[in-house]
Amino acid sequence: KKIIFLSSGAVYGDYPYDTHPGIECKPSSMYGLSKSNAENSLLSSWGGALNIVRLYFTYGPHQKKPRLIPNLIDRIQKKEPILINNDGGPRITLNHVDDVSQHLINTFIVNNHETIIQNLASPFNISIKDLATQLATYIGTKPIFKFNNINEPNHTSLPFPDIWPKSGYLEDIFHAI
Repeated sequence: KKIIFLSSGAVYGDYPYDTHPGIECKPSSMYGLSKSNAENSLLSSWGGALNIVRLYFTYGPHQKKPRLIPNLIDRIQKKEPILINNDGGPRITLNHVDDVSQHLINTFIVNNHETIIQNLASPFNISIKDLATQLATYIGTKPIFKFNNINEPNHTSLPFPDIWPKSGYLEDIFHAI
């Protein structure tokens, strides 16, 4: 008996640095709180192997709004300002859906038969400013930025140790449009 529960880095809340399963979860959104509650419920009631896998900004072709990248593309195309911190952040960890799927199959479905909590995050982290600038290059325009008076927290994790061949690349998003 085994459950693989796909959770989210949102369970950590607002940390200014890379998160990892050893730090306290302090969700700051209803989404993060619901994922944290589901994790706790499974941990207290499930009798078999349990893999809790916390995902970070999974993206890929055919993604739709309200997801981050489709929202950024829409704002860039409409010439609407993108709200960023003074340093260009927040920073996020981007994980391509193909990489996430492969890691889920190889690491959790096939191999891991114990109870663990693991962040599944690539080593590719980027600021919203840099991401929007890259996306705008594909679109053929320049993004408009508005600076936030307060700094939004980063949403990054220590990377999962493995190969991430697609994460950080954005080409297939535009081939799908």
